[in-house]
Amino acid sequence: LMAGFFTSEPVLEAVRIILSTLRCLTTAGTYAARTLGTIDHNLLVADAAHLARLTCLTALQRSRPSGPHDVGDDDLRLAVLSSVGSMLPQLLLVPAPATSGQQGTKRSFPSGNSAN
Repeated sequence: LMAGFFTSEPVLEAVRIILSTLRCLTTAGTYAARTLGTIDHNLLVADAAHLARLTCLTALQRSRPSGPHDVGDDDLRLAVLSSVGSMLPQLLLVPAPATSGQQGTKRSFPSGNSAN
């Protein structure tokens, strides 16, 4: 997704887009949460959380110095870390493994609006 981006703005925008998607999927009452079926919703949440983690890690890697004369991009690093901090519960969502007695791929995820 970010292979052709050479400045910080598109990288940060990619982070914001995937985090916004994850927020919409995990917040009760949003259009996405209301219209998707339970199984479809849970699979989309798992995929969105995985993509968000990868996107944030790639953005953090891009913010590091790339050589001896490069100081890195502290603004990008701080913006990504701030975004990660505000979305940490949602970023940590992983599907529960299906037990041998369960049929199908039904998975449950907590709401992103929990007070924990």
